[in-house]
Amino acid sequence: ARKPTLLLKVFNMMRRDPRVTPDVVLFSTLIDGLVRSRKFGEALGALQEMNRMGVPPNAFTYSILISGLARAKMWGDAGRLYLQMREDNVEPDGVFFNSIVTACAQSNQLSKALEYYALMLETNLSPTPEVFSALISACSRVGDPRTAERVFQEMRRSGVKPDLYVWNAYAAALGSGGDLEAAKRVVECMVAEDNTIQPDVFTYNSLLRACERRVDLESAWDVLGEMREKNLQPDMWTYNTILACCVPGGDGDGAGEVMRLIKLDGLEPDPVTHDTLVRVYVNSGQQQRAARLVRKLVRDGSADDLSLYNTLLQGISRSGNHVLAGKFLQEMRDAGIAPDAASYRAAIESCAKAGDVYRAEHWMDEMTSQADLNPDVASFTSIIKAYKGDLESVWRVLDKMDRAGVPPDIRTYTVALAACMAGRGNLRGAIQLLRDLDRRGLVPNVYTYNTFLGVCGRRKKWMLGLEAFRRMRRAGLEPTIETYDVLIRMCNAAEQWARSVELFEQMRLSGIEPSEPLLAMIITATTKGGFMSPSARNSRRAEASAAAAAAPAETAPTVTTAAAATTTTTSGSIGTNSSAESSSSSTSNTPTPSSPAAAASTPSDDGFIGGQQQPPEIGGAY
Repeated sequence: ARKPTLLLKVFNMMRRDPRVTPDVVLFSTLIDGLVRSRKFGEALGALQEMNRMGVPPNAFTYSILISGLARAKMWGDAGRLYLQMREDNVEPDGVFFNSIVTACAQSNQLSKALEYYALMLETNLSPTPEVFSALISACSRVGDPRTAERVFQEMRRSGVKPDLYVWNAYAAALGSGGDLEAAKRVVECMVAEDNTIQPDVFTYNSLLRACERRVDLESAWDVLGEMREKNLQPDMWTYNTILACCVPGGDGDGAGEVMRLIKLDGLEPDPVTHDTLVRVYVNSGQQQRAARLVRKLVRDGSADDLSLYNTLLQGISRSGNHVLAGKFLQEMRDAGIAPDAASYRAAIESCAKAGDVYRAEHWMDEMTSQADLNPDVASFTSIIKAYKGDLESVWRVLDKMDRAGVPPDIRTYTVALAACMAGRGNLRGAIQLLRDLDRRGLVPNVYTYNTFLGVCGRRKKWMLGLEAFRRMRRAGLEPTIETYDVLIRMCNAAEQWARSVELFEQMRLSGIEPSEPLLAMIITATTKGGFMSPSARNSRRAEASAAAAAAPAETAPTVTTAAAATTTTTSGSIGTNSSAESSSSSTSNTPTPSSPAAAASTPSDDGFIGGQQQPPEIGGAY
């Protein structure tokens, strides 16, 4: 299988021998060898040759090819081959589906594995323990505890008894979301159901994974203690996971204790250990200590030099120390280590964070000058982010991206829009950027709209902001609290109190809890506008109805009239004027055009905040 040329040579010799007639077994063996060697073109050619010679492939033949294509992530070819199999009236059997589902799951292509798993169930074929195990393991690796729970329960209903490997994968899947308690319950259930199965090192490593996800170093120490009580020897995966718990907070003391235990247990730190330790030191502000460790490891030849320096540079990049980042980039070259795209990206991002755009573009130009290095969209976006308020430079960088063959993405344009928020806001420039991203076929996301709303806020263009809000809703995007914050702020500044109140009600109905500043703004709107929110009006109506029902019969008309006068409003209006509330019962139920309730008419079907005067179009789709 490792020598496809020799394999084909032997096969062709057999074909020329009149005593040998190639059959489906021989062809399947050939195809299996070619697939293992990743010679997919030759394997597909062998399949065509089978059909030409009148040797129909069976389900096993197809399973070899499709599972190989699945492992190579050649989904288009795999899908077409599956359709060809069905057209040839070859019925997939259990072996076929077991191979395909397992191949997809082992490649972490959970969605594809579940598709074939569903097809398997539709054909009333029973998955094997290997299929369930592969699916649950894939859920663990991609962090999908909900699907793991469903597959595990289906496994139990099918009568398949889980083994230690499945239990461990299930615990790891539930722990992948940081749910340590759920993962522990799985281990307890495993021991309770089958006393012949006992937790092993992988079991406890699965629990430690949950500790890492929730950044819970204290619980990680507890799990390690339980391992030792069971006389289980921790491995490097165990210690690397505990060490990872020290990274977010830069816990140097915790990392030191982990390294002490590694040495005590006679284990050798691996590249993951070194990489994680560097990140701990950088996050704790000990950049020089991290640098000394990197130099020592490079000098000893005990680590991947480029990977270590990139980890160091990325950590420094997050702190924005561009001088130190440039120093270590030069140090790499002096040590004979050629920086790669990730190295330059870290240096560029550190300069951009520090606002040194000249230096950032210097590193970008140096990277693009090297034939074997390709700048990516993230590096260009970092430079654009540094040009705060300098829209001319933003357009220049976008043009440079085009010349470098790096198309900007929606994040690039969202960051570019933020440059328009400087000072009083560059609304014309923001609209030009929106038109340009539309020209490229990009679709704005909620952050893009929020940034544009921020520009509208700076320019005090509340009508334009509401038009953008309407388009955002039409696009099926859910507004965030930031969306409502900037809109209500704009409406308050323009004394559009009715619109502020309705926006607030929409926000509450969508399940978003207001912040304290938002509450302060809406209090201002209701006080100055003299409105009650719809919920307050409903409460007032309920109180009036209850009072009317409880009053004596002869006085009921009087109470009802008073209630009507109190709650006079138009259905769907934003609020009721306080003067209208105190008016007599003879007042008309229809508000006058000049009243706030009339100005804030019923919201339109698309969710746009109503009003007699519609905001103008921005001009062109964006």
